[in-house]
Amino acid sequence: MREMAHGVQGKSTAPAHIDGPTAHAVAVTMQALATPSRVRILGRLREGVCAVTDLAQAVEMEPSAVSQQLRILRQLGLVVGQRTGRQVIYGLHDDHVAALLNEAVFHTEHLRLAASEAFGVDDSARERSVVTYARERGLPATAGHEVSTLYGLRARTRTAALNAAILPRMVRTSEMTAHAVAAAGIAAPLMIMR
Repeated sequence: MREMAHGVQGKSTAPAHIDGPTAHAVAVTMQALATPSRVRILGRLREGVCAVTDLAQAVEMEPSAVSQQLRILRQLGLVVGQRTGRQVIYGLHDDHVAALLNEAVFHTEHLRLAASEAFGVDDSARERSVVTYARERGLPATAGHEVSTLYGLRARTRTAALNAAILPRMVRTSEMTAHAVAAAGIAAPLMIMR
């Protein structure tokens, strides 16, 4: 895949002012993150280049629907395609796209709510009520007893609040590890706790 050189390598400071044309360009680019299917496609391409059929399987969509989303992502300058024989191999336009996606994911994880009570394993009713309330309003939420149960614990301490807050990251990390091990074809025994 080609890397685009556009003069911003190593740039670590944001512009002081966002003018109208820049705001419009950024808003158009951010449209890609407004559709879960496009976010999933970008997420898969963040792992490496991929043909449409493999990409469709990875994101659980029909190849024609993936092709339509890829056309939009190409128009937005977020993905590039390179013809190889009869198929096109797609990848992210550059590292900035991966960084943009990573920041969006980290931001949503940062906004997650963790509900934890000292003896929630014994009686999780109040934790469940807080989590249900948050989820009904579209907020991602995790309860401490959910984490404790994953570990097979019947009692817990104050660390459960921290565990509940990191559950989404733990699950994502274990899924990425499982995918990487499978993709590498490693035959050695490996246990991933979820």
